[in-house]
Amino acid sequence: MNTPKAGDHVITPYATKSVVDRTLRNTELTENFDIPAGYGYVKVWIRNDGKQPIKFSVNRGSETGTQMLSGTVEPGRTYSEISSSAWPGANKYYVSLSSGKAYMEGELSVRIGTSRGEL
Repeated sequence: MNTPKAGDHVITPYATKSVVDRTLRNTELTENFDIPAGYGYVKVWIRNDGKQPIKFSVNRGSETGTQMLSGTVEPGRTYSEISSSAWPGANKYYVSLSSGKAYMEGELSVRIGTSRGEL
C-alpha cells in the first residue's frame, strides 16, 4: 500500500447521515434534529401512501420558528428536496407533518450532509 505524499491527490468522501427515519401512522407528527458542525445541507424525503394530502414544514429553533421548507405531498406522490445552501448549525430543526383527520401512511426521511452533491 502506498502512503500519499505531499502533492498527491487524496479523495476524502463527504459525510452524510440519517437524522429522521419514520413510518407515518398518525394524523400529525413532529420530529426534531440537530445539525452538527461540518454539516449543513439537508434532504427531506416524504412518501405519501395515504388518501389525503400531507402538509409539512421544517422550521429552525422551534415548531413555529423560521420556516426553512414547506409544502404539500399529494396522495400517491413522493416529495424530495435538498437545501440549496447550507443551513446554520448549532440549531434544533423541527419537521412537522399533518393530514387533517385522516391517518397518514408512508415514510419520512431527513438526511444531513457536508455537501449538497452527496445527498
